[in-house]
Amino acid sequence: MQSSSSFVERIIGAMKLDPATYEDVERDEGANGQAVIIVVAVTILSGLAVAGSGNDRIIASVVSAILGWGVFTLAAYLVGTTILKGPNTSATFAGVFRALGFAYAPSLFSILGLIPGVGGLIAFVVAIWSLAASVVALRQSLDVTTGRAIGIAIVAVVAIALVLGLVAAVLGIGIVAVDSIVRTA
Repeated sequence: MQSSSSFVERIIGAMKLDPATYEDVERDEGANGQAVIIVVAVTILSGLAVAGSGNDRIIASVVSAILGWGVFTLAAYLVGTTILKGPNTSATFAGVFRALGFAYAPSLFSILGLIPGVGGLIAFVVAIWSLAASVVALRQSLDVTTGRAIGIAIVAVVAIALVLGLVAAVLGIGIVAVDSIVRTA
């Protein structure tokens, strides 16, 4: 299903936490590329906001961000369609993936973290804003209540942390080592 909303209108709607925008994106199978563009743009802008980020670091960050988006989407989708499924839940992985991709839109302002004196505050506000966008994206794409969407996000993050911890323990590496591997990639 193709929407009449432009890409820019969708970004603005996502930033405004407009439920209709997230519903539109969820249903539009042609919006996968738009969601990827948002995630990649956010990652590049965030990388530019970090002093000393080179091309290798930005490429690794983009790959990591896309993988993280996919893993979180999978965890949230599984939790939201099984454990915390609502009475009206009807979702596809792709729909949740697109909606969560658009939830990155507020983070386009992460570049403003470079502003001396207020950069930290801006980064904090953007992080909270993006978190709220993720809750709206989950609520709309999984057809659940706001409370259930918050629960889905929390359970998904905890599940991911447990799996990563288990994998690290099985492989005999510490979390610090995992962080070092990611940072040098």
